[in-house]
Amino acid sequence: MTKTSKTMYLLGYAGVIPFLLLAVLVARDQPSFFDSTIALAVWLGIYAAVILSFLGAISWGVALANQAQLNTKQSNQLLYYGVVPSLLAWLSLLLPINLALAVMAGLIVLAYLVDLLLLAPCLPATISSQYIRLRFHLSITVATLLLLSSIFA
Repeated sequence: MTKTSKTMYLLGYAGVIPFLLLAVLVARDQPSFFDSTIALAVWLGIYAAVILSFLGAISWGVALANQAQLNTKQSNQLLYYGVVPSLLAWLSLLLPINLALAVMAGLIVLAYLVDLLLLAPCLPATISSQYIRLRFHLSITVATLLLLSSIFA
């Protein structure tokens, strides 16, 4: 495993920590110095929206970095898709928070599937397999935490 791969895994799994901590606090259902369970669920929803925006932005980065290797259709698909997760996540925040968390769990899984279909073929094979494996683990973990939090919110 390269240093870049190690860093990718470290940062990827570190990004799960806020999901885990907030999900545990939401599930405890005890107001604390954070104000209330609803406020914690909103924080979790906002963090999920930020992560979904990041996931969409990866498509832009791949499209811009690989202009010479991608055909126009591939490049446009990545660019158009890149804005979708942030827009859908933002719109989901307009829903009641328990529903918003469930919708974002679905969006996390959907973003993984789109990465599998659109993004992975545009990456070098060694990077693609590591990235998709990491995204699978992170997506399942985050989607599960969001779904559980939606039940307790």
